[in-house]
Amino acid sequence: MKKKIGILTFHNTINYGGVLQCFALQSFLTELGYYVEVINYDSANIREHNQLIQKKGRRNILKSIALLPWNMKRKINYQSFIKREFKLSKKITKQELSEFCNQSYDYIVVGSDQVWNREIIQGEEEVYYLDNVKTPKISYAASIGSNSKENLELLTKSVSNFKKLSIREQSTIDILEKEYQIFAEANMDPTLLLTREKWEKLLNIHTENENELLLYILDNNSNLNTIVEELKKTFSVEEIKTFSKKKFGIKEAKSLCTNGPKEFVENFKSAKYVLTTSFHGTVFSIIFQKEFFVILPKQRSERIVSILQKLNLEDRIIEKESDIAKFKGSKIDYEFVENVLNEERKKAQDYFTKEII
Repeated sequence: MKKKIGILTFHNTINYGGVLQCFALQSFLTELGYYVEVINYDSANIREHNQLIQKKGRRNILKSIALLPWNMKRKINYQSFIKREFKLSKKITKQELSEFCNQSYDYIVVGSDQVWNREIIQGEEEVYYLDNVKTPKISYAASIGSNSKENLELLTKSVSNFKKLSIREQSTIDILEKEYQIFAEANMDPTLLLTREKWEKLLNIHTENENELLLYILDNNSNLNTIVEELKKTFSVEEIKTFSKKKFGIKEAKSLCTNGPKEFVENFKSAKYVLTTSFHGTVFSIIFQKEFFVILPKQRSERIVSILQKLNLEDRIIEKESDIAKFKGSKIDYEFVENVLNEERKKAQDYFTKEII
């Protein structure tokens, strides 16, 4: 009889990476032979994050009103994807969570994403650490966001009832082992557990490559426009698309800001070149074996650097337009990259199957 697994994560946030990591983990565990369900926890924090009209600050209110038609369409596309692609439990409140989990699952997997970041889960700490849940529980690539004293203290006092720990950042694992004698395994983001072929099959993607540049820029950079101009010139780019609401002065870019998660993946498949400041922009460039370039964001760049180092792709980090010239005529060694990723996929498979019989 199949073991029934519940996944607890930020499954319904309006964020490409958040939704797609949940989809990928659900797909990966299902492929391993388990019955998998996403715990449809009704998070007050996520509800606030997903609000179409911001309630704090006059400027934010006016901005959200101006963007309402685009944000509404985007939210509808997200909701459609989640309804179509996720195997969801019934909607669960904080008060119902413990009893529901104890009665419904053989195991619960917490993660991926920053499910243990105190700043994000404030007021819901007992939910994401499953304080009163007796069902066996393990984490997968869970993150505390930053190695602050508050985050570490919350984690160390809360994970004693977990059967197994998998954490996203190696830096957190090193601190836990050295200072708290708590041992955890480092595993990669769930989106990387699925091969290119599996993403294409699961989402029915057939788009062909075009000579286009895809931008996934989350924050501006003073060199962005000159870098884009150099990419256009060096690689004879014919079309530019962007997921950002802002075009950052790149007038010819076609906005994809209302796209849902499926269209997000499709556009990485169809692009020939990618420029990104995002971790998941980097990840899907790698999955679809693109010629890509990364501008490191001002904050939270560690996980981008970490995956690039693991795959011997640190040279894809650029700072200015003159860095582009060295890439003309060069190709990424994706055979090496796939070998490393396959080792990590096997590691993740062993992590689950050795614990969940």
